[in-house]
Amino acid sequence: MKGQFSIEYFGSMVLFLVAVVGLSTIGANQVPNFRDDVHQASLNLEAYTLSSRLMSQPGYHNFDDGGTNWEKNISTIRNTEQVGLANEYRVLQKRKIDQLTTVADDDLNYSIFTDSFNLENDYRMRFTWFPVITTTKSFTRTQSPPEIQEPADFNFGSYDDADNTVHYNTYEFMSTKYCFLTVSHNGVYDTVYKTEYNSSSIYPCEFNTDTVRVGAGGPITLSGYQFRIEEIQNRPDQQGSMFILRRQIRTFGASFDRNARTIKLNRYAVLDAKGEIQPLRIEVWAW
Repeated sequence: MKGQFSIEYFGSMVLFLVAVVGLSTIGANQVPNFRDDVHQASLNLEAYTLSSRLMSQPGYHNFDDGGTNWEKNISTIRNTEQVGLANEYRVLQKRKIDQLTTVADDDLNYSIFTDSFNLENDYRMRFTWFPVITTTKSFTRTQSPPEIQEPADFNFGSYDDADNTVHYNTYEFMSTKYCFLTVSHNGVYDTVYKTEYNSSSIYPCEFNTDTVRVGAGGPITLSGYQFRIEEIQNRPDQQGSMFILRRQIRTFGASFDRNARTIKLNRYAVLDAKGEIQPLRIEVWAW
């Protein structure tokens, strides 16, 4: 009986050890995946928290009497304690974004930025401005309202070749007033006409030889800022009623290898550019 007990005991111990080794091996294989998941979660949390603070706070400097206008001059920039870009919740000031420069000494560089937030990871951000111009009014081509002189454009795919319904409106962008037309060809709105509003003319919206004609993806300049037409509205029941512009205004932060394991967040706010309030996208990379 004693010998039998010893063999059974020994057999049980062997099975126990095999089970422990097996579980340990499985656990060891899972540790790298667990660590990757934890790192990914940490990156997402820090990136979300950082971008939320940028979009909700104005920032602060301790130069002289201190204040929130850290972007004012080189002295306030060098004494920035906290970086923020907002004057209201999710209303970001362009003049603050313009002071973000990765390496320059006379702007808020990446070193000051990371010190301000005590970051554990590296970041890169891209700010893109998306002004929306509405053209909700309409008329039948060759039957325009009295204030509009229609374009004399007879090239293929031009105004003379356009469909009958023309959308239009006036829009003041940074103190300059413009007139816009959107026209379609074969049922798709694909062309925008722009001219400056002239209140002293018999035709305040005179689309003459100085008129800009541009299609989707093409360049268009408003108040000295060059944009590209991102999209012309073609949704059912809203065709031609607006178009969206696009301008990348700042890329800021560290460089990363294309093969680096990064996470990316898209955050959305509005941009206050000299009183012009329009949509803004912030792309945030972290690694």
